[in-house]
Amino acid sequence: MRVALVTGSRLEQEDADEAPLAEALRARGHQPGVAVWDDPALDWSVFDAALIRSTWDYFRRRDEFVAWAFRAGAATRLFNPPELVRWTTHKFYLRELERGGAPVVPMEPITPSYLLLVGYAGIVSIAIAWLLWLSILNRLSASAAGF
Repeated sequence: MRVALVTGSRLEQEDADEAPLAEALRARGHQPGVAVWDDPALDWSVFDAALIRSTWDYFRRRDEFVAWAFRAGAATRLFNPPELVRWTTHKFYLRELERGGAPVVPMEPITPSYLLLVGYAGIVSIAIAWLLWLSILNRLSASAAGF
């Protein structure tokens, strides 16, 4: 089976798990290959399957990424179903998981309606806290990080 290990075009660091995964696939008779999700010249039908691995640049172009997932999923077996890709690329899915009883890290996403609710003084306070604590306390609604 020819398997695409899907990655992004602008990785800030190498995917350390890629080589061992490729080796394990080869040991089982598969043919892994790295494929960049936003490569317009790539024909996804040449792969028997595709596995989203290190597409860390997706959140900058979320709509394009989700559209790609549906296109790729129509051309090959995408191990990450496009509907699931769409759902998990927006961090509000964590609220749905929490409502279903799954433990999640507490978060308060900053939305325009939330800012209107807290008023100007609240906006200033939130902006200061947000700038100081973004990487610890808040999650971007579409991001490639767990913080």
